[in-house]
Amino acid sequence: MLIAGALVEYEENLVKRVLNLLKNKEALTFYETEETGKVVVVIEAQNTNILEDKIKEIEDLDEVIGVFPSYINYEEEVFKNNDEMSLLN
Repeated sequence: MLIAGALVEYEENLVKRVLNLLKNKEALTFYETEETGKVVVVIEAQNTNILEDKIKEIEDLDEVIGVFPSYINYEEEVFKNNDEMSLLN
């Protein structure tokens, strides 16, 4: 499983709407910041393609200005790929 943290920037006057939209997203946790117009999200995904899709879903919300990933833990993905490679050798 991949875990990513990102800052989501949105139009300041739409805070309640954005938080309600994020609440409905699966495998996503959010943390409000003291600064208006920004929220921190933690996204869980099975692989990088799903993670990219989830980030794109948030970016596509009309109220969102941008999604800025700050960390991605993909350790399990690397180990999985290494295991698959060792099976081929």
